[in-house]
Amino acid sequence: MPRKSHVSRIPAIKSKIRPIEKTSISDEIVDQILALIASGDLKPGQRLPSERELCKNFNAGRSSLREALRCLSIVGVLTARVGEGTSVSKNGGKFLGKIVEWKIITEKHDIEDLMQVRIALESVTAASAALRGAEDDLAKLEPVIKKMEAALNDEKRFAALDLEFHITMASISKNFLI
Repeated sequence: MPRKSHVSRIPAIKSKIRPIEKTSISDEIVDQILALIASGDLKPGQRLPSERELCKNFNAGRSSLREALRCLSIVGVLTARVGEGTSVSKNGGKFLGKIVEWKIITEKHDIEDLMQVRIALESVTAASAALRGAEDDLAKLEPVIKKMEAALNDEKRFAALDLEFHITMASISKNFLI
């Protein structure tokens, strides 16, 4: 009895196969350093071991290590000073917004998912602003709202003012992550 061929199933399988993504050594180093910071093993202001020691511990070459450290320095997670070495930034969080913004810009997202997140964040932001905001803080919103009302027919101007409004609300909320 002849064997049945599996050739007829190949097109269905081909459409489900995707290329394997390779990660670079420097990406792996970045991930490990971020994990150490997130776990609290590395704290703000704490110096990292020397490049030689890091290369040995990561089992990586100096160029891969330097690329990883440079990337983390660019986004503000690490601070590198000649002669002093590299340390965890004391205020690395100030670049968190840029990192999130870059991720949103460069990755495909479902608009409904983004809107759900925005609605949830706006509710928390408004509640925090109402609870924590001083009277003079809340007064900052009134001129922005008036400008928004005047710009209802100018989409670009309205969008810029909408952003200003939400940034002001986030500031009033006194919640660093918002």
